[in-house]
Order: sequence, then structure tokens, then C-alpha cells
Amino acid sequence: MSRLLHRLTCALVVALLMLSYLPGPLSVLAQTPEQDPLQQLVETLPTRVKVGQLVMVSFPGVEVGEDSEIAALISAYAIGGVWLRPENGNFSSPGSEPEAGVTSMAPAELISITNQLQGLSWRLPRTITPPLSDLPLYQGSSLPLLVAVEPETQGLPITRLISGTSLLPSAMSLGATWNRALAEAAGQVAGRELTALGFNLLLGPNLDVLDDPRPGEAADLGTAAFGGDGYWVGELGRAYVRGIHQGSLGRMAVIPRHFPGLGNADRPLSEELPTIQRSLEQLQRVELAPFLSITAQTPGAEVAADGLLVTHARYQGFQGTIRQSTRPLSLDSQGLQAAMTQFGAWRQSGGLLVADNLGLPALRRFYDPRELTFNARQVARDALLAGNDLLILDRFAATEDWAEHFANVRTTLDFLAQLYESDPTVKARIDEAVTRVLQLKLRLNPDFSLTAALRDVAAPDAALGQGTTVNAQIAVNGITRLAPLADDLLPPAPAEDARLVIFVQERAVTLAPDGPTVATLPRELVSRTLLRLYGPEGTGQVRPDHVTIYSFEELARFLETPDLPPEDSAAAISSDLQSAQWVIFATTGFSLADPESLVLKSFLEQRAALLESRLAVLNFGPPYDLDSTDVSKLDLYYTLYFPSETFVQTAFQALFRDLPASAASPVSVPAVNYVLSLQLSPNPAQTIALNVVDSKGQEMATEEIRDIRKGDVIYLRTSVIYDRNGHAVPDRTPVQFTLTYPQEDRTRIIAAETKDGVAFASITLDQVGQLDITVESHPAQPLFHLQLTIREESVIMISITPTPPPPDMAPTPTQEAVSVVTKPLPEPLYFPSPQRGFLLAWGLMGGLVCAVTGFWWGRERVGGLVEALRLALWGGIGGLGVYVLFASLYRWPWRTHFYALAGREFLAGIVALCGGGGVLLIVHALARRRQ
Repeated sequence: MSRLLHRLTCALVVALLMLSYLPGPLSVLAQTPEQDPLQQLVETLPTRVKVGQLVMVSFPGVEVGEDSEIAALISAYAIGGVWLRPENGNFSSPGSEPEAGVTSMAPAELISITNQLQGLSWRLPRTITPPLSDLPLYQGSSLPLLVAVEPETQGLPITRLISGTSLLPSAMSLGATWNRALAEAAGQVAGRELTALGFNLLLGPNLDVLDDPRPGEAADLGTAAFGGDGYWVGELGRAYVRGIHQGSLGRMAVIPRHFPGLGNADRPLSEELPTIQRSLEQLQRVELAPFLSITAQTPGAEVAADGLLVTHARYQGFQGTIRQSTRPLSLDSQGLQAAMTQFGAWRQSGGLLVADNLGLPALRRFYDPRELTFNARQVARDALLAGNDLLILDRFAATEDWAEHFANVRTTLDFLAQLYESDPTVKARIDEAVTRVLQLKLRLNPDFSLTAALRDVAAPDAALGQGTTVNAQIAVNGITRLAPLADDLLPPAPAEDARLVIFVQERAVTLAPDGPTVATLPRELVSRTLLRLYGPEGTGQVRPDHVTIYSFEELARFLETPDLPPEDSAAAISSDLQSAQWVIFATTGFSLADPESLVLKSFLEQRAALLESRLAVLNFGPPYDLDSTDVSKLDLYYTLYFPSETFVQTAFQALFRDLPASAASPVSVPAVNYVLSLQLSPNPAQTIALNVVDSKGQEMATEEIRDIRKGDVIYLRTSVIYDRNGHAVPDRTPVQFTLTYPQEDRTRIIAAETKDGVAFASITLDQVGQLDITVESHPAQPLFHLQLTIREESVIMISITPTPPPPDMAPTPTQEAVSVVTKPLPEPLYFPSPQRGFLLAWGLMGGLVCAVTGFWWGRERVGGLVEALRLALWGGIGGLGVYVLFASLYRWPWRTHFYALAGREFLAGIVALCGGGGVLLIVHALARRRQ
């Protein structure tokens, strides 16, 4: 009984153990999928916080204390971000003295402001000094702020206003290098330094394609654009974004602008909403290309944009009819949806859409042309329902009154909160938008940590001012010589003790309404740089008393009134010009709205023919401001695209012939007949070669190529195709493979496009005979010739590269004859090899014939079976031995002759016959001698 009880107890224990591993049905029903933490956070946020997260607000001055208006918005409405702008006085430093025409703010001052702004979200005291212990994920309105900044303003880098920082080079100066690595390095500097100052969102870079420059017009993008080709703008933009993400260690969001493209606008957004006559198809070919490149990967990837800044421009012909214009695209849900057709994957992965400033006067005029009213609530509602996730509110009022601005912001947020509770459509749109905003903030600060949001006021210097070397590389690699075009026309460098007269376009700009003016290119900087390099402290080629520097303002007075009173600073210009050996103009670009900027053109028209001195222009703006007549009067014309000391130094080094200037302009320059689309087409002087590769594009080994048979598919890859500037052609450049079957007089065309400068084609070897393959990419001609002889068991390939005839084309009077980098032609794909099976068969046959001959000879002449077998054996051994020796010599010592057996494999049989026959004769002769 006890044994039975023991067994039952054991069985019960085992059963219970087994049941413990089985899920109970009630627990299965009770389980629910684990909720996404982000979605859970969104659901717990109050309505006011959700709405507040969707706006980024500007504010005046540098006061961000608890009693300020911006502090009230952060605390009470939990706004998503703030935008710091020089025009609003956010970079003004009370009490600081101007230096070189610029009033700079100390980094510690700026970091203190950004830290205070972040601390307001956590309701912390006015003075914040990290490190602080981390706070919970969400406490009241404790969500990190987006602190936004533009990379430049009015042609000046934003870091020009912050002491101790690196000057961020213009986009066009990067475009002139055609170098992705340098663009990435510049992005790293920008990301590292702006992040150290407390910024975490960059409203840039500018990805507009400047394919139609508008010299002097207010709408012209100038050096703010990377260039005039969509592919290269996208490539350099991707590299720059990668650099920003790397330099900031992933703590800065990048919002490129102006989606879907503003390069063809005929007026600036600050004056009037431009109407751009572009169909959607045209936009996709040109303007959208950079944005597609920058969103090819999902947000969070180093090369991917975190968001896109949607422009207010209108597009005529956008929706299929040229007679219909969209509303401002940022407010047009149908138009914006059409523009986003190809961005679905990026958008679904969290890509953010940011509406451009909704406080622009031009946008107010769209709603009320008389500007009598400003319905702030309607503007914000329209922008939100159009599909934007984050709304920029700067000077969001009908007047310049900041009190009205803040009142409109509060009224708008209250209105959207009411709509959230009453309108299901608005509720769904706000939930979707706030999810994307919080998703972005989590990428920048995964734990919503206050410590991670703050910056160290005491030690920012380690991250600042480290971009000098990068800027020097950009300047050296980007300097462009537009005149003269040929090297042999270059004038000699200024002689020692030569008298130089330099006119500097300082171009003063006022960033804030009550702020000081800032000189874009201070004359003191130009003078200091020249004397440092070539004055007594440098090479000694220039005497300080032989250098005279004037401003464009003084030159304008002289041209208007040549006989100036002696006390006027411009009175001596006439005598200085007469004694000068060189007259040099340092310019930053001209504007039709700025008469002073037109002084250079006036001088060339009135005075150039009267001077015996050499004329040189060192241009630090866009390259297309001068016309052909202006350029024809110059001895030297260099463009460097960015006014900073490093670039001024490079300009003088080129002037004194210490540096070459071989870069190509990234935009068209009509004055020198430099057409960018032509320059980026394939160079007609090159030979495009073909290589056999595997299905993955890798080079095939010789042994692999020998194994190709009829019926196989071969893959061909072109050599790198270069443009006229010496760079790989843009992606999607058309390439044509021509397949010719001579025996059938039949031709087949395979169209392809380049990727990273090369193109691929796959060909099925489906028939016996000869196949000739050529490749061309207009205007490069099909010089390389691949000839295939297809047999059942083998394919013979021979590559032929005839000497190209001299190109029958007129010389292009563009920039100097660029030395095109053409890679050496590859070696022939391989020599045709003899078929080893055929060689062996012929050798065996020759040996067999020798053996049979020996046997027959022994039976007929000698008569004995033994003697016949002996002669047969000697004949076979002789034939096969000589064949083996023959094959060995051809395969190794005479390897180059081995390929001559291709198609002549029967020679192996003849050699075997000769060898076997010779052995038989020797054996027979020895036998007779013994007898």
C-alpha cells in the first residue's frame, strides 16, 4: 500500500511540474501585446502639452528668465522648441566691443541662455550648472526643448557672431571642391561646435538647386546653395548631414530646406510668395533629387535627414495644368501629398515635416492682400492639416509688436487644443504629429535626460575653433580661376616692391533692428592677411607703404566726383591708380538693390581702359555676377565663394602664384561660357572600357572567365566614366551598350544608366558565332571593342582599343582646359586559351597511331608477335612522352606561346606522331646495329 501511495505521489509531482510549463488558458486571454513606450507617452500627455509640442517659437533679446514671455510659454504650454535668430537680437552681447566689424557673443553667454531654456521645461531655478541628476521621463511639462539655429544669415555664418568658434564655410565653397570628404569634415565641425553651444536642431543645409542663377536679384540664392546640379547637391548634402550627425554624436537634428525646391524662385520669400512654373515631373528630375538622396535611408541613419523644411512657395503646373497654381505648399494638403509621393518609407519611419515661418509678411498677404487682419489661428490650422508636424512661429503678428506675437501664439495653442477635443480629424493629425516630434526628441536624447540636454558652461573651448584646417583645405580645393582660361595667359605674380591698390567691398549688414552693422569682408582683415603673408613679417615681397586699401564706398564717391576735396579719404584714389602696378578688387557679390555693390562694374566701364596696371578680382561671392565684357577687361579673376580670413589668404597665395587654382565652378558662369550641364556630361576624349564581372559586380578571375560557355549569362561593367571636369559623371547618366552579330547583320541596343560613375549590362550568350560589343555615353564615342567568338564548348574574348581619332569639335571657351583624369585602359580581358580536352585528345590519338604503326611494322617486317608488341609499346611511349614534354614547355616556359594553340589543338597530335615516329626509327636503327 505504501509503495502504491509513493508511486501516486511521484506521478502527481511530475504532473504538476509538467503543468507548470504549460500556459493556462485564462492567462493567455488576459495577455495583451506590450504597448509601445512612445505611444504610451503620447497617450499620457495632456492636450495642451501635445499641442504645445508642435510649435517652435522665437523671442526677442537674450532675457530668458522666469518672468520672460518665452519662459511662460515653455512652462504653461510646453512648446516643442525655440528658434534663436540674430535678427531678433538673440546673439547680442551687451557691453561687448566690436572686433573686425563684428560684435561677438561669448560662448559661455550663449550656453547659459540655451541651458536656461532647457531648464525651464523642468521648472528649474534660473541658474543651472550641470551635472544634475536625471529626472523621470515625464514630469509635468519636462520634455526637452528643440533649440534651433540656421547655419547662416544674410550671407554670414552664424558662428561669425560667436567668439572663439570656427567660421562655417558657405555651401557653394563646399560645392566647388566636388569633394564629399571635405563636405563631411565641414559638417563634423558644424555639428560639434553648434552642439557644444546648446543647439540641437539645424534649419539647414540648403538643398535648393541653383540651375538658373539670377545675378544681382534679391531671389538669387548666391553662395547659400551647393551648386546647380541636383545629383551633386544631393551628394554633398548627404556628406554634410553625415558630418553633422557624427560631429554632434547624434545629438543634433538636421532639417534641410526648402522642400521641394526654391532654386527657380524669382523673388525672395521675405518680399512675396514666389510662383515657380514647374510640373511635378520637372521637380522630380531636378529639384527633388537632393531631397530624395537625403531621405533614401530612414531617420536616425547618419546620412538621412531628420526632417524637411517645407517652403511657402507656390507651384504652377504642379498638378497637371499650367493654368492652376497651388496654394503655398506648406498650406496645401493635396500639393504637399503629391510632392511626398516618393518619400513614403522615410515619412512612415518618423520623417518630420517642418512648416517654414508662418509669421512671414508675404504669407500674411496671401490671406489678406491689404494686410488689415492676420488670422493666426487659421494659418496654424491650415499648416497642421496640410501635413506639417512642427510649425515655426517667428514674429507671428500683423505688426512688429512682440506682445502681439506672444498673444497670437497663446491664442493659437488654445484654439488647437479646443479643436483637438472637438474635431476627430484634428485630433488624429495632432496625435500623429506629436508622435513624430517626440520620436525625434528620443533620437536626440533617448532617456529625456536633463543632464544630456544641458551643456557645460565652464569648458566649451575644447570643442570650439577647431575648423581652421578644414576651412583651409576647402579654400585650396575650391578656388576657381575664371580668367584667363589658359595657363600660358597667366600674368606673372606682383613684382617685389610693386604698388598695389586694393578696393574692398565690405558690404555692411544690420542683423538686428537696433543692432550694430556687420562688415561682411572688413578691409582690416584683407590688409592684415596680405601683410602677414607677403609683408615684412612674411616673404618681404610687399612693402606696407606700397599698399593702399580703399572701400567700395570710397571708390563710389571717387567715380561720382573725381575732384574730391583733399580731406576726403577717397581724394588720393586718382594718383594711387596712376602709380599702381596692380589694382585688385576684393568683392562679395553685387545686388541690384545695393548701388555700392555695382561700383566694380562702373569702374570697369569708366576707368579700365585708362589704366596701364593689371586688374585682378578676388571674388568671395557667387561666380556669375560679372558679364563677358567685364571679364574681358581683367587680367585675373578668382572666385572663392566665402569671405573669411582663410579664404582671403588662399586668394592672395593664388595671386602671387604660390597656389594653383584648378577647381571647377559648381554653377554655370555665362560670362566665360561655362555651362554646367555640358561640363558634367561625359568627356569625349576618354575611352570607356568594358570588364567582365560576376553578378555582384566583382571582377572575375581569368580561370572563371575561361569557364564561360554558350548559354551562360555574362555581366559587363564599364570603366569609370568621367565628365569634363575630371569627376565621375552623375548618377543616371545614359549609357548605351551595342551588340552586333556580323554574320546576321543584326544589332541590339541595351540602355543603361550610371551609378557611381559606372554602368552594367547583362548579356545571354544564346547563339554560336561572333558577337561584337561596344559601349558609349554621348558625347564619348564607342572606341573600346569587345569581340566574342561563341562556340558550343568555349567562348573566346578579345578586347580591341583602336587609337581614337582627334575629336571633331570646336574648343569650348569655358574655364581653363581642365586636365581630365582618365584612368589607364585595363589590360585585355584575357588571351583566348586552347581547349585542354582537345589538346589531350589529339595527343592520345597521336600516341595511339604511333603504337598501331609500331605493331604493324613489327608484324610485317620482323614477323614476331613479341617484337611487334615491343615496337607498339615504344611508339606509344614516344608519342605520349613527346606530347607531355610539348604541353609542359608551352604551359610554363613558353606560356605566352601557349595561347597561340587556341583553335589549333590538332598540332598536339602532329607533335605526338612526330615524337612516336622518331622513337620507332631510333629503336629500329638500334636493332639493326645489334644484328
